[in-house]
Amino acid sequence: MSKIKQISTSIIILIICLLFGVMSNNAKATERATQGTMLGDVNLDGSVSLEDVIYLNKKLAGVIDFNEQQIANADCNQYGSDNTNRINALDAVVLLQYIVEKVPELPVGNIYKIEGISYNYIDDEKINLDGVTFKKDEEDFTPTIKLSPKKIYEDYSFVYKNAGYIDLTCDVYDGDNKAGSLRVLVGKQGDVNLDKNVDLSDIAEMLNIINGTYSGKISQDNLDKCQETVLKNYNAMPEVQKLMIKLADITDKTTNLLNLDTEDVAKLMRKYALKGAGIEYYYVVDGASYNYIDDTELNLNNVTIKKYEIETDKEVEFTPTIKLTPKGMYENAKSVYDQVGYVSNENCIVYDGDKMIGRIHVLIGKKGDVNFDGKVDNSDVTEINKIVDARYSGNISQNKLSGAKTVFDNYISMPEVQKLIIKLADVTDESIELSNINEQDALAVAEMYAEAGAGLNQ
Repeated sequence: MSKIKQISTSIIILIICLLFGVMSNNAKATERATQGTMLGDVNLDGSVSLEDVIYLNKKLAGVIDFNEQQIANADCNQYGSDNTNRINALDAVVLLQYIVEKVPELPVGNIYKIEGISYNYIDDEKINLDGVTFKKDEEDFTPTIKLSPKKIYEDYSFVYKNAGYIDLTCDVYDGDNKAGSLRVLVGKQGDVNLDKNVDLSDIAEMLNIINGTYSGKISQDNLDKCQETVLKNYNAMPEVQKLMIKLADITDKTTNLLNLDTEDVAKLMRKYALKGAGIEYYYVVDGASYNYIDDTELNLNNVTIKKYEIETDKEVEFTPTIKLTPKGMYENAKSVYDQVGYVSNENCIVYDGDKMIGRIHVLIGKKGDVNFDGKVDNSDVTEINKIVDARYSGNISQNKLSGAKTVFDNYISMPEVQKLIIKLADVTDESIELSNINEQDALAVAEMYAEAGAGLNQ
């Protein structure tokens, strides 16, 4: 009987010891959990061993749960990690490599964060990174992406043929290190309905969207006011909807639905019509040219002359030809100059080779002749000083010269002529910026007048 009591007492003592040991270990684990991160110590026993790899794999399999400290300790591979998915199978691989000494230390790299989605045209040479951020340890870094939209289209043309667009992820590198991945969508500019063609159906699609006064939140079904649009078919795929907007917004090239307007429709119609007529290029010619009467070439600093491919909308380099020169214009219109003090031609033709591609507005006047009286003298110096002293606001179409009557007052309804006056007055910078006119210009014109009076300048 006494032996039985002894055995029972031993068992009780053993149980108490075991319980105490478990409680002690749990207490130590809880204490360690508050002592900071020890990468690799997943079971919180104060060391890193194969047991931690086993614990981590159990967590990944959903067998056990981790507390916050265990999650922090398990984040051994910190490439592209974030708070929503901090640990994964790569962490288990890295931890095992560390234990067998294939990895010298933990973590294995910097903390990278890549946020955003890239939307592109199939013929783009570079990935569009508008709206995408790349962080390395919370600092910006310059990413390297080896694929281009054009290459993606070539390699995955079979996907494009089936869906009308391509949606995949591209590896992102920081030097030779893989920093993460970026989701990239690619489609054909103007192909709004993803049927792989740019035609009247796309124009109709854009009009449907514009007329529907769509709210701008592209993930909701809020197109009740307009006809059925292809956007509705992708309500569960907002990224594809944004790609469609990018394909439709051919003027601004954004993914903002509110940017779609009749200008996009007009441009797409023009491209469709020109392509149907067999025309390969279109041109943008705009602006005005401000010159001195003795210039031998036109000043094109404020003129836009560009050439684009109809199919790709890409700019093509070319050298425009303008047969008119300021000096020739002055000689041909000297009688007009003698009457008004300047010459203006709104129909100066621009050529690409022998092909007429547009017209620009050309204005000429005499350098320093600010008041258009045909000569450079003290009256021009006075005119410049009045402009400087009045501290003119910069808006050349308004009359805010504090009562100082200037030649600007005579041309309030003719802003191009006002800009020519600035060009003639700003003899030091030769710009058309009113804010550039200063005392140095008045002094320079005074010197021009003095030299002319001394017979040194004609």
